[in-house]
Amino acid sequence: MARDPRDLIGGVTGLRWLRGKRDGKEDAPASEPAPASEPAPASDSGPGSDSAPARARVPGKPTPDAKPAPFRPDMGSGAAEAAPASEPAARPAPSAAPSAGLRRRRPEPAPAEPAPQRAIGVVIPVFRHAVLVDEAIRSALDQDGPGAARIVIVNDGCPDPQTALALRSWAEAHPDRISVVHRPNGGLSAARNTGIRWLLANAPEIEALFLLDADNRLDRMAMRAFSAMLDRDPASDWFYPEFDFFGLDGCTSNGGPYSVLFHSAANTCEAGSLVRRRVFDAGLRFDESMKLGYEDWDFWLTAAGKGFRGAPMDAPAFRYRKRPESMLAGSHRDDSEIRSYMRRKHRWIYSGRGALALEHAEAPRYRLFTAGEPDTLAFTDPRAEPQRLDEVAFASQVWGALNAPHHVGAGAFWVAADPAALAALDRAGMLRFAFWDLERRLEQGAALAVLRVRPTPLGPGSDHLSLVEDAEATGPGLAAVSIEVAERALRFPESMPGLLGNQSSRSLSLPDWTPPQKVSDPVERLRERLASLARRPFRGSLGLKPDWRGAWTQRRSNSARVARKAAGTGVLYPALKGDRPRVCFLLNIAEFGGVERVTAQVAAAMRRAGLSTALCVVGTRPIQPLPDLEDAYEEVFWGGVEHPGSVGDALYLGTRMPNTPPGSPDLVGLLAGYDAVILCHPTVVTTLLGELRGHGVLTAFYEHLLNRTVYGRIEGGPVIALAYEAAADLLLTCSEGLRGWLTARGVPARKVLALPNAAGYPIAEDRRIAALEARRALPADRPLRALFIGRFDPQKGVDRLVAIVEEMADRRIDMDWRVVGKPVLSNGPGELAEIEDLVDIRPATSTPEGLTEHFAWADVIVLPSRYEGLPLTIVEAQRVGTVPIAADAGQVSERIVEGGDGFVVTQRGCVAETVAHLARLSADRAELARMSETAAAGDHSWDRVAAPLIARVNAHVAARAKKEAGA
Repeated sequence: MARDPRDLIGGVTGLRWLRGKRDGKEDAPASEPAPASEPAPASDSGPGSDSAPARARVPGKPTPDAKPAPFRPDMGSGAAEAAPASEPAARPAPSAAPSAGLRRRRPEPAPAEPAPQRAIGVVIPVFRHAVLVDEAIRSALDQDGPGAARIVIVNDGCPDPQTALALRSWAEAHPDRISVVHRPNGGLSAARNTGIRWLLANAPEIEALFLLDADNRLDRMAMRAFSAMLDRDPASDWFYPEFDFFGLDGCTSNGGPYSVLFHSAANTCEAGSLVRRRVFDAGLRFDESMKLGYEDWDFWLTAAGKGFRGAPMDAPAFRYRKRPESMLAGSHRDDSEIRSYMRRKHRWIYSGRGALALEHAEAPRYRLFTAGEPDTLAFTDPRAEPQRLDEVAFASQVWGALNAPHHVGAGAFWVAADPAALAALDRAGMLRFAFWDLERRLEQGAALAVLRVRPTPLGPGSDHLSLVEDAEATGPGLAAVSIEVAERALRFPESMPGLLGNQSSRSLSLPDWTPPQKVSDPVERLRERLASLARRPFRGSLGLKPDWRGAWTQRRSNSARVARKAAGTGVLYPALKGDRPRVCFLLNIAEFGGVERVTAQVAAAMRRAGLSTALCVVGTRPIQPLPDLEDAYEEVFWGGVEHPGSVGDALYLGTRMPNTPPGSPDLVGLLAGYDAVILCHPTVVTTLLGELRGHGVLTAFYEHLLNRTVYGRIEGGPVIALAYEAAADLLLTCSEGLRGWLTARGVPARKVLALPNAAGYPIAEDRRIAALEARRALPADRPLRALFIGRFDPQKGVDRLVAIVEEMADRRIDMDWRVVGKPVLSNGPGELAEIEDLVDIRPATSTPEGLTEHFAWADVIVLPSRYEGLPLTIVEAQRVGTVPIAADAGQVSERIVEGGDGFVVTQRGCVAETVAHLARLSADRAELARMSETAAAGDHSWDRVAAPLIARVNAHVAARAKKEAGA
């Protein structure tokens, strides 16, 4: 079976062969191919099947002890337009006896039997090249040794009579070698496919096919070279030549070992390549819809998508006729159009996930040096299995990359780190983010990027995660340079101090972390490694050029930029696809607000269901760790946007639309590898959702609240979601009411999913039961306890609260009031000053323990709000037996059964109706107890709430995997 390239996208499984090599073990040699007289049987799977003979080692990796076949010196010449020369004269026979006076030499051993000539077919499509095709045919026949086994020439409806005449003459002259097929004009792909089908059907002995265009030529030793390659590299599926041009003369390299990643950037494989029969037996053909060119590039990427791999030819065998104006020149004019088609077709490469997987497997991005670790670690994902390079291997790689940069890579970024800092970042879920942040700053112009890890300073916010610019920071951490800076430091060691002076330094504060007493400085370790390399004897090789050919492919150390180009993003977040769907939740800020708590509870439910979750705070503000932050998210990081809620002048239904953020390509790179991205606040990332969908990401808004202006007009997040609905796969709401609002305004019902709020934080069941038992034990004749909790502002109805408290006092109803919260703009009690002597005013609390204590204390919670979403406080209070009395705002009625577990009062009659319900419950404690028990018995499970969303994410991932499998 051909190797499925999506194994690479599945994570580290694509690196198992590297572990074997790292341990000093080479892969097992592939089995010997069948001799020419016994060709490998064709697959009977039929067109479109994904089958091909199994291979025992990594495609494109030559056998270590393979020996090149001998070649004649004249193989590298011949750039003129003349036809190939005739057969060379025979070599002179050796003398019958040695010269007199010379000592008789020992008889030479008999020459080894030459390897059997492989049966190779040649496909030559012809259209308007009646004269030039003669040269192509002659080059395939006039070989030093057996020529092509069979040649099929496809006349693609050429209107020139001379073409048919010339082809008939060749077929009559060589009836046993040449066949001609005529067809209506269908383009180059159709002509090649016709020839391929003919050979497969009529030449069962053929083991491989060479695709020779009518205006190109084969070298005299081509067939010998092809047979040798087929013999010594049975694992590779096609062999592509160096670029030797005639006409417009030139010689350029094909870029060294085959790489799908680098092939995605430019077509390193000429159509004139040798292809094993098993590739075509698997059903692969050229795309006949591609009339503008690049059809050969598309074919190779399609083959790679089915698990086949190429290998470069290591000897000249093919000559390409290059003219100023040609079909290829025309293709360059249509480059953007063709590439756009190919990007859509080969999403397994041209996406964040695909490009990252190929980069990690073929050209790892980072080289990591850590204290106490003798090996250099090579990887793209810092949490995946790395390659290990000992000191000599890494030094050889470095100097190879400096002397032959288009064949050898040494990583795009070099990082030195203290092990304690790496471990702390990993525990905090920020290890990958640390590498992404370093790389991003280097790409923004810093020569040296530093990230120091330190404990959070004592004082306000001491429990927060924060990332700040800090040029004075010291201690453990990470330091990084790009390969370009490292190269300059190695070529000119005396420039190193000044070179590394252009520094970008940040500190990341982690709560509850104490660094070990003995740590290493990452900047010093990086300098030491560079200085050590500069002292090695390899430095004497600088300036040597091992390859006389010109280079046009990307430098192999540019893997990160090649991956970005393939993905169409900025800096790619270094996280490989794992075995679980990955979901990222986006917030502008991360404090203890309602939206943040809901997001954390949905994320925790997803983790319990087997998904991997992450939190991205789009802005730069510190992250307040929620009590259940570790249960909710495996990773936490910042997007780094200074103003994540920035809006512009454009209005949609009266709401200002978000601006496109600066650095948006990097934000796309940060998020493109996720399976789903859920936007939980109106944010600038809204403008990028369409681009993320193009990467196969499920995109969703999560809406909670319709805001109102002072004039009563609706505005806010749901309106922005309406404006960008076409860029979203899902619109999530916290209530059925908001779901109805969206569908009534044109959003298809299938796209809107209601997730009615449960509690905003978890509570242990024994704690909940204890609160209920304590409530039941209270005497019935005590004062009624009423609670208000929230901001002291008009939205929350603080003026109404004042009126309710005063009315209850005027009625002389015995009550205990507790008011918890804070004013928005001042530190004083504000409007509550009028009732200070009637209520117990307490500061806002953000801890689950504090909230639970308030809810458990109260008999009733009063919510006189003018507008709401679906307040978490209702569910949080109900589960410990507190009865809510809430104004009819937002979707509060969805969580309250009128007269069953609470009361909903009208906006117009809020004060009077609330007073009436309080008076009733104060007088009828049996009714209060009944409603309390009913409230506590409700279903408060987030697992139930999140189940429909989890099902949609899993279905999306499965559908995308099925689509990619059929690519």
